[in-house]
Parts: sequence; structure tokens; C-alpha cells
Amino acid sequence: MALLEVKHLEVEFRTNFGKVHAVKDFTFNVAEGDTLGVVGESGSGKSIASLAIIDLLPNNATSHAQRLNFQQANLLALHRSRFARLRGAEIAMIFQNPMSSLDPCFTVNYQLLETLRVHQPQASRAAYRAKAIELLQQVGIPAAEKRLRSYPHELSGGMAQRVMIAIALACQPKLLIADEPTTALDVTISKQILDLLAELQQKKAMSMMLITHDLNVVFERCNTVIVVYAGETVESGTTREVLLKPRHPYTQALLAALPAVEITPRGTELSTIKGNVPSVYENLSGCAFHPRCQYATELCRRQAPQYDLTQERLVRCHYPLT
Repeated sequence: MALLEVKHLEVEFRTNFGKVHAVKDFTFNVAEGDTLGVVGESGSGKSIASLAIIDLLPNNATSHAQRLNFQQANLLALHRSRFARLRGAEIAMIFQNPMSSLDPCFTVNYQLLETLRVHQPQASRAAYRAKAIELLQQVGIPAAEKRLRSYPHELSGGMAQRVMIAIALACQPKLLIADEPTTALDVTISKQILDLLAELQQKKAMSMMLITHDLNVVFERCNTVIVVYAGETVESGTTREVLLKPRHPYTQALLAALPAVEITPRGTELSTIKGNVPSVYENLSGCAFHPRCQYATELCRRQAPQYDLTQERLVRCHYPLT
């Protein structure tokens, strides 16, 4: 059963240059207890889509969707006050950079308790403090009681990320959106954070939407995956199906750009995807990927492809790979 259903989500921004579409067509589901991987290059609209889901877009942005349901409730019809109670309690988010997400003027204790007070206003001060210590212990922060008095600048990157996770999990949400949760962390700390998320997800029977650039992480930790490009979902399915036998040329190109496991001889040119993700200000006709696609034809340049749903796999391409 789908916990979160997103169908044809669009996000546009009003700018001095007119309206621009940052998200043109995102379609995916997150099942109960599932881990969904969201992959694509920077500028593909992954983070903007997640902010639209939890109603945290800036004032110059508007979002539309054919369907945006959480636990079968229509999020588009929720009053802002009801959405505010939902956000943090049932849907929580870990943002990309903990150092810019945590308020430098307040202690860890204040920022943890702020979430608890909003969603559990009847608890006592002693109960809040006990819960804050418990949360820090759950995410593996030593000397938790002492760390409550710390300010963000006194924490390492890995420690700050653990605090962010503790805040996100404070009210035991049913869905956790993790937006590049290991950005700027070294390999060892990244693995610890991902292991921690997997452990907490299992303990709390929580669903997770993991936004990442790392296809290896997706293969190891996600049950299903969507591949996005230029604001559109271009392929989705089970992780093994999509990554072992990609049907969209963009997915194939992403996989080909992964460094080989074996040692690459000196001077060997690594595979890359030529060109760049189109700017939101560009009005490309046809398929958005056609300027970079080795299989592109005149049809691709002229006409945008529609979704092809084959064997429960979604692919948006005129000529899906077989």
C-alpha cells in the first residue's frame, strides 16, 4: 500500500524573467516501510520536489499535482495550519547541509525541544529534557546530556548531521525525506549515518525517501528508485531492475559514468555525459535529454515522449532500451 502518492507534480517560480518550471512532472509512490531512492544530476529538481511535498516552498513558488496523497489524504486540500501539524510529526525531513539548517544562535537542546513543544505541547519540562537526551542517545551522540548545551559551531559535521536526524525523528514520523544526508561528510562518517538511518527505519517501521547522487548507495539501501532529469521522472521501478537493466538512455549514461571497481590505468578517460542539465530558463522542444542522448532522432527533438508503463516499470522515452 502506498504511503505517499505523487502524480504529475509541477513546481513553478515567479521571477523577474517570468515564470520558470523547476519541476515539470514528478510521478512516484513510496510504499509503507519502503526506501525510495531519488537520483539525478544537480539541477534536476529533486530538492524542490521534496520541499513541495512538505509545503516549504518560498513565497514566489506555486505547486500543482494531479495527485498528492499521504495516507490517502489529499495534501493539496489541507489548510496550512493542518499541514503545519503534519510536517515534523508525520512527515519529517533531513536537509542537505546541517550547518546551514541548524540555527547558530540556539543550543541543541532548544532546537530539539522546539519540535517537541510544537507537536507535543502537553508534556512537562522534565519530560521534554528526558526525551531530548533519549533522542541524542538513539542517534549515537556520546555524553548526550552535555551535548544538549552545545551550539552548532561546536559540533563536527557528522555530529551536526546526527542532531538533524534526532530532530527529524523526534515525533516518530511515518515518512522521512533525507535530502543528500551525507553531503560534505567523509566516507567513514557517511557510512555511519546511512547505517544509522537504516537501523532507525527498521526499528520505527518508517518509510524513507533518500535523495542522493550516489547510485551505489541506492543499489545497496533502496528497494525502489526513480531517475529524474530536468524536472521530470524519466524512469522508475525496483532498484535491481532499473540499475541492472536500465531502459532510459539517461539512466544508462549515469551508470556508465560510475568509476570502475578495478584500478583504472593511468591516462584512461572516464566516461562522462556530454553537456549539462538544461537551465530552467531554457524552453527545449521535444525530449529534454535529446541534446545529450546518443540515440536521439528527429522525433526526439520535435516531440516530448509520454510515460510508457511496461511490467510495472515507468520509462519516459520514444525508444526505450531493451
